[in-house]
Amino acid sequence: MSERRFVVEITHPVPAEEVAGVAALVAQRLDMDPQRIVTLLSGRVGAVTKAVLPDKAIAIADVFSAAGVQVAVLPAAPQGAQRAAGDGPGPEPTAGPTPPPAAEAPRAEQRGDADDRGAVPDDDAGY
Repeated sequence: MSERRFVVEITHPVPAEEVAGVAALVAQRLDMDPQRIVTLLSGRVGAVTKAVLPDKAIAIADVFSAAGVQVAVLPAAPQGAQRAAGDGPGPEPTAGPTPPPAAEAPRAEQRGDADDRGAVPDDDAGY
């Protein structure tokens, strides 16, 4: 049986005047292009990762949180299971400055309004 996967979601938009500074901090810590992080942060909420292992999700969430971004670590929908457009809003994520440990991650489906355009790659680079 494969290990459960999680996504990191932004729960509140980053104010436009803070995006560049926050993106620089996140990009430096994750060794990514700052413009890619700007795209992830600019006026949006939702997933910033694809489904990743719990430790990686927590590490990425810690980086965003340390930079002042409000994020949540949520269980990913099972592979192949997608919310239908008419299913209504997804469950409310648990937000806070520090994501819960993987063993205590909230039991919820992936929010249906999140897309993965510009999401952090699903690789096993040690973040």
